[in-house]
Amino acid sequence: MSRIGSVLIALSYTLLAATYDAHCQNFWVSAGNDNLWSNADNWSLGTAPLGPWQDPQFGWDDPNGPFYPLTPDTGDDGPAGNNNAMLQNPGVFDQINALIDSSVHATAYGVRVGRDGTPATLDITGGILDIGGTPPFGGDRVGWHFDIGRGFNQSGDPNTKAIVNMSGGTVNTNGLLIPEQFVDNSLTDVTDSAPLNGEFYMSGGVMNARWMNLGQLKGNGKAEFSGDAIVNLVPNVASDPANGGHFSFNRNWFVNGSPVPSSGNVSMDIRDNAIINVFGNRNEFIEDPNAAELDIYQGYIDSGELTADNGTDVPTLYLNEQVGIIKVCALDADFDSDCDTDEDDLATWMANYGMTGNPGDLKEIGDADNDGDVDGADFLELQIEFGVGISNDPPPPFLKAVPEPSSIFLGFAFSITLGMCRKREARD
Repeated sequence: MSRIGSVLIALSYTLLAATYDAHCQNFWVSAGNDNLWSNADNWSLGTAPLGPWQDPQFGWDDPNGPFYPLTPDTGDDGPAGNNNAMLQNPGVFDQINALIDSSVHATAYGVRVGRDGTPATLDITGGILDIGGTPPFGGDRVGWHFDIGRGFNQSGDPNTKAIVNMSGGTVNTNGLLIPEQFVDNSLTDVTDSAPLNGEFYMSGGVMNARWMNLGQLKGNGKAEFSGDAIVNLVPNVASDPANGGHFSFNRNWFVNGSPVPSSGNVSMDIRDNAIINVFGNRNEFIEDPNAAELDIYQGYIDSGELTADNGTDVPTLYLNEQVGIIKVCALDADFDSDCDTDEDDLATWMANYGMTGNPGDLKEIGDADNDGDVDGADFLELQIEFGVGISNDPPPPFLKAVPEPSSIFLGFAFSITLGMCRKREARD
């Protein structure tokens, strides 16, 4: 293709993008007196939120009044108006801060945090963020993705960051991309733009996604899962099998049908009681996780990209082909390495209480803190973690009716305390 042809294509792309941006987006302009997502004053009048409830059926601004529900535009990208929420003020690259709390139930066709290099932070402390849509549009989720960084970096600063901090609430989305970097068609080498930087810190709440990817082209992706965070990557569906539940690092991008390997720096760390449940397989012809899928995640561990406990340890990978799940965790009291802390681990600790050995060698028999003995400190860690990771398998009967540690814990705690007292009396 001639240089003139390339310029014309780039110009056409720019014009289309400008038209699209002008008419088909919600833009965050921070005009309200707070940073709450549901405050319509914080948005431009393209497709601003309608109070606390933002739905794909609500289209553009209309002469009849702002946020007027229009008839779906069949020429638009979405099934009923795309209602795409952009944490970006076009042409302005100042820091953006937005909040979704327990008062917000927001729905958007797509959410882009910090597009084109805009520094942006979205805090999710509660509430619900539905990205894509659910019935009446059909049984499967539709729409775009939750992008933590998107587009190509036009800010002039390669160090700007798009950040999501999630400590509570629920996010339902098709894909989670950290970031989603595109090519810059204004460049001779369209892949030679500055990187985007996306970071996701999740310490609580639930993330339900079809798939998750870190890093694209030169984009740098970072994710940390801690506290009681739960990530469910839901399985393949017949309508879009290639996007079944999985996570990936640095997936290839394609230019003119040829793959361009991604080169961004990626890292994922899991710690505390956080659990990642993988219910699908990236192979579009396979629905359930299997050993080959597990090997891919093991490769991320071997490369040092997937770590545990702030990079000081490696996470546990557990495959249960009968249930159709891969779990990723870093539970100290998970003695049988099946990514849950349950009555099996309690039985292991009970059977080996008092055992001693070399530090680090007794994890599988009940040494939660890896200090070379199975004692009351390990029991306390087991008590703290008990019940983590079992929600996707049928729970033991006594856990259904007992929300707090069962009486068996209290009995053993009493026995340990009594034993310590007797040892102290013997020494006195």
